[in-house]
Amino acid sequence: MLVQRKILLVGYALIIIAAVALAVFSSSPTASAELEYAGSDFCGLCHNTEELPIYNEWEVSKHKEAYSDPAFQSEWIAGGSKGECLECHTTGWIGDGDYALEGVHCEKCHGVAHTAKIDKSASLCGQCHTGSAQPQYETWEISEHVKVDVVCITCHKPHSLELAATTSRALCERCHTSTAAVFEGSPHEKRDVLCTNCHMYGTDPHGPALNNHSFAIWTSYACWQPGCHSEATLSLTTVSVVQSGTSELISSADSVIKDANSAISSADAKIKEAEGKGVDVSAARSKIADASTKVTQATDGLNTVINDKSKGFHNREKAARMLSNAINLARDGKVLATEALGLAEVGLEKVEAESAVAQVGTVQMAAVILVGASVAALIIGIGIGRVTKRTKKK
Repeated sequence: MLVQRKILLVGYALIIIAAVALAVFSSSPTASAELEYAGSDFCGLCHNTEELPIYNEWEVSKHKEAYSDPAFQSEWIAGGSKGECLECHTTGWIGDGDYALEGVHCEKCHGVAHTAKIDKSASLCGQCHTGSAQPQYETWEISEHVKVDVVCITCHKPHSLELAATTSRALCERCHTSTAAVFEGSPHEKRDVLCTNCHMYGTDPHGPALNNHSFAIWTSYACWQPGCHSEATLSLTTVSVVQSGTSELISSADSVIKDANSAISSADAKIKEAEGKGVDVSAARSKIADASTKVTQATDGLNTVINDKSKGFHNREKAARMLSNAINLARDGKVLATEALGLAEVGLEKVEAESAVAQVGTVQMAAVILVGASVAALIIGIGIGRVTKRTKKK
């Protein structure tokens, strides 16, 4: 009887253990993959310090909530809970709804468990941030950023996914300094319009409003978005007129600056020639220095408008003022260079005149000496003749 009771107890224990094991390995679709992944909590045992707050940053990121996010859950369920969606919204997805961890964990980007590979390429992000609703990677591929190696983590912190600056405008202005200079004081700035409001406005009504990572302006979408312009108040013709007018001013400023630089080069060459002949060229050099300063300022203004690349569209009035100022500065520089050239030429003429006078004086002196010698010889000759005559009489 005692033996039978022990057998029953052992049997019950085995049943309980089996039940627990079954519950652990079948309570969620993660059973087959979960054992391969350590999870972000494991990574956080080390990567969670003041100097290396990676885990803390990830904990408040959208990556962690990629699966549990109510917006995703709602759209996912409405779409029939398709398993392929979990390839990006979970970690360790192996198909058929089987995955290791809910959300995007460390191992989604860095590899399973202890591999900890570092991949900073945009193509890594592009494995998920792609498609009509999230076209960040496709639009980035056709952007100017690609040409200068600006990738996702240049602008986004990789673990928190926050911007790498306090605001989107501050982020853009880290590189686009000319655009920032032109945009300042513009009608858009006065209405708190940010770079992203226009340059990231997307074309897919079902996707996020700001998902265009080509950063190209699609006028029919960006300018005519709700709450902004309409086709009646801002047409493509209006844009063309603004940009054509700015282009003409750019061409004029460039031409005047080239003329001023040519004048400076000519004057500088003449000053060097004069200096080599002992002319005091300090006044001329002072004018050339002032001329060079003005032309440099003019060139800076011209380049700012050119490098803004909007041809005045970011701030038509300011771009026009900057270009007009550049033209005036270059003209002033040319006048100063012409004056410097004149000073050098006057100095050279004076030196040449003095040299000519000196040469005439030398010739005259030589002539005097020659005449004097001739007269002296004549007198001596006459004296010798008289002495000879007296000698003969005696």
